[in-house]
Amino acid sequence: MIISALQGSAGAGGIMMALAVDYVYANSQVILNPHYHGMGLFGSEYWTYNLLRRVGYKKAYEITESCLPIAAKQAHEIGLIDGILSETASELLDKIQGISNALLSSDQFSDLIQEKTPESDSLFYEKLADCRSSELAKMSENFRDPVYNAARHSFVHKLTPLVTP
Repeated sequence: MIISALQGSAGAGGIMMALAVDYVYANSQVILNPHYHGMGLFGSEYWTYNLLRRVGYKKAYEITESCLPIAAKQAHEIGLIDGILSETASELLDKIQGISNALLSSDQFSDLIQEKTPESDSLFYEKLADCRSSELAKMSENFRDPVYNAARHSFVHKLTPLVTP
């Protein structure tokens, strides 16, 4: 059982990695930017599996194409995160500790673990392999795109980009 505790804002791969767990919690001040499009990238952190698993295809498409920030409250409302546990980052870890202890001492803990075991879904590894293959193929296309390379150059050198993807 793995829990992500978002103490600060996250974007692109940062939020996608946080979603690759069993439970995701944040403090109320967190702002999420779960998209890559503004950087000219498709993304390759299994987001095509984890984001869809959390919010479904329609909402995932909306999120990744609109490129708008999402406040913690909205993220919770749409199922992107499992809950908001505190007002500040410093309080969050105490709350996470409490949830962890409650899960461990729960009578249903072994059922929760069994439910979360990937082997219970025979297609799990196949789905992940398909996501990885597709994401890496799209990223390969991105890296060859002159528009992406111009945007990357501007970002690295802290220049105002002339174009954005």
